[in-house]
Amino acid sequence: VIGDPCGDLPSARAEARAVATLLRASALEPMVLEGDGATLEAVARQWHDLSVLHFAGHGRLAPDAPWEARLDLARGQSLDLEFLLSRRPRASLVVLSGCETGATTRAPADAIGLAEGFLASGANQVLATTEKVADDGAATFVERFYRLGGVTKPAEAFRAAALEAEAARAMA
Repeated sequence: VIGDPCGDLPSARAEARAVATLLRASALEPMVLEGDGATLEAVARQWHDLSVLHFAGHGRLAPDAPWEARLDLARGQSLDLEFLLSRRPRASLVVLSGCETGATTRAPADAIGLAEGFLASGANQVLATTEKVADDGAATFVERFYRLGGVTKPAEAFRAAALEAEAARAMA
């Protein structure tokens, strides 16, 4: 679980801690990397044979340069597509809770982004965003997702979390 590697998203750090608690309830023992501890070396050291890789932070996409898609990490470092594809983390479920972590370029031939990179690296399922998201709103959705069975039934949990979020907005 990686949370707030750049130190500017307090809800992402809280999200990472909440996700770690929810994963422990699912009988997993997550390693939590946050703030300055979430360097590229620390992340790469932990990611082989993971069942879940959760990232809460900034994602970047350059529409004119799809290979520059990246996750921002601590100390100005980043996890980009080239590193991802060369190191192949193979996590079963990858959750990318950050702006544009699921976005791709608009041209079909170049339709590649971080989600596709994780899938090409061996992930079975990737949950990512295609738009900019509010720091606190992402945390609320992700907590719903895991609470509703995200680890064992990601597709069903995503649908249920989306329906709960929609119902909550209608009540507000």
